[in-house]
Amino acid sequence: MVFNNEFVRQLCETIKKYKKWLLLLLLLAYNVYMIFAIYLTWNKQIDCANCTAGAYCYGVKLLVVLTSIAYLIGLYYTVLKRLVVRPVYRHIIRPIAKTRGTCLLVRHASKIVWSVAIAGALVFIVWDSLSTEPLRLASGGGLLAYILIGYMFSKHRSHVQWRQLLWGIYMQFLFGLMILRWEFGKQVFQCMGDKVSAFLEFTDAGSSFVFGYLVTGHLDGNVTLADAGGTSITGSLPIQAAVFAFKVMPVVIFFSFFVSILFYYGIMQILVVKIGWLLESTIGTTACESLNASGNIFLGMTEAPLMIKPYLPVMTKSELHAVMTGGFATIAGSVMAAYINFGVSASHLLSASVMSAPAALAYSKLIYPETEKSKTTNKTISVGQSTERNALEAGSNGAGAAIKLIANIVANLIAFLAFIQFLDVLISWFGSLVDYPELNFKLILSKIFIPFALLMGIEWHECDRVAKLIGLKTVINEFVAYQELSVMIKANELSKRAQIVATYALCGFSNFGSIGIMLGALGSMAPDRKPDLADLALRAMIAGSISCFMTACIAGLLISS
Repeated sequence: MVFNNEFVRQLCETIKKYKKWLLLLLLLAYNVYMIFAIYLTWNKQIDCANCTAGAYCYGVKLLVVLTSIAYLIGLYYTVLKRLVVRPVYRHIIRPIAKTRGTCLLVRHASKIVWSVAIAGALVFIVWDSLSTEPLRLASGGGLLAYILIGYMFSKHRSHVQWRQLLWGIYMQFLFGLMILRWEFGKQVFQCMGDKVSAFLEFTDAGSSFVFGYLVTGHLDGNVTLADAGGTSITGSLPIQAAVFAFKVMPVVIFFSFFVSILFYYGIMQILVVKIGWLLESTIGTTACESLNASGNIFLGMTEAPLMIKPYLPVMTKSELHAVMTGGFATIAGSVMAAYINFGVSASHLLSASVMSAPAALAYSKLIYPETEKSKTTNKTISVGQSTERNALEAGSNGAGAAIKLIANIVANLIAFLAFIQFLDVLISWFGSLVDYPELNFKLILSKIFIPFALLMGIEWHECDRVAKLIGLKTVINEFVAYQELSVMIKANELSKRAQIVATYALCGFSNFGSIGIMLGALGSMAPDRKPDLADLALRAMIAGSISCFMTACIAGLLISS
């Protein structure tokens, strides 16, 4: 045992001594491998039935893209940052910023840039709409109306920072142009969505081994059943769909396991600082709420907050509201495939989730502006280190911690959906007493949402159908709403434009049942903040829903029939 310990110690010291040479050797070996792979398979056709993105999303071409990105990042941090960025900032930008006159010039320049940018967007929208379909301008009017609604119901109107709202909407507009009008941008985001969804699907390898057909949704082989007369019948037993608790919930375990490993190696801390700095510098939000918003593009409301779990207890109420709004305004990549199977456009689902992220961040700050001093800005945030001894321990602890999280989610989901069903039946009973048994909670909400459908630019004769979809999404969930949308599409009950706008409006977890999921998830991560979370939940759900409507307005502006 002494010999083995001494051998291990000497081996570690040798590796540490020649670490740079070993890294160079590994880098050289990797480049030789990549060149060999390019030579053999560059022109090889990818045999993939579900490959929807461009050619550079698969095979050796994807490897070249990822390697190029890694080399560019390395070049920036090893050469450009030290020799170009820092000297320019130190000798040019900082001295100019210290002069008062220049600061005034900068402030005026900022106003000029904003005026030009907004005027350019308005000119493009008006020219593009009038030349093809003037009805699309109604969606622009709806966007302004939603901003006015948010300001009217703002928690602290005097603290609203319009810069945050303008940046969020402008980024939403730019994302829309890039994804809806630029083929290359559409393929890039499609590729990212495919890879994230494929990564989360690895969960099935573990959960299907434990739960079997409850995860796969299909029971293979023959089983013996007994009919009403006692006669044995042998045959296959079809399972219509996977069970939610065994299909979706294990994704939380796997993602918590993976995030804990990333946190152990310090990768998650780097993401918090870098991505947070990017959005904080543009929209003006703090690092954690910005990272959560970007994570919500492909991750669900329960997975994305895991990235900022250590900082949830010290967040302000406005930051918690932004985290919750981001979860309500987007959908998870793991459920996107189900909606695609309904016949909903995959590209529109992906672009809706991307466009709603900055909208949710901006609209959240309109509904609940910041009035406290944040402890999670890039300058004050504490980038902590993992306390585990190795990566396996970190992953194991992360998976174990997710069990309590799942229990809270399931319990709250059962309670909220049961209460909604009770409310639906109760209203129907009152309606039956006046010979109107069709009256129920879902019908009432579908009528309430007609004005919202009008604001999105939906024509009057289609408003009741789109309003019904929004009501179903709000009362039950977007799964049921997309299923109903697929029925309408097959029956040709909606125009093409109404189908697209409805797809964007429904693309979010903003429903009453999700309030239970959100409270269960965040309450488990930050138990001391449960009263604040409960106070913010309904307001955040409404803000997330309107963020989806704003995305639908942008889509209505950019997409013609």
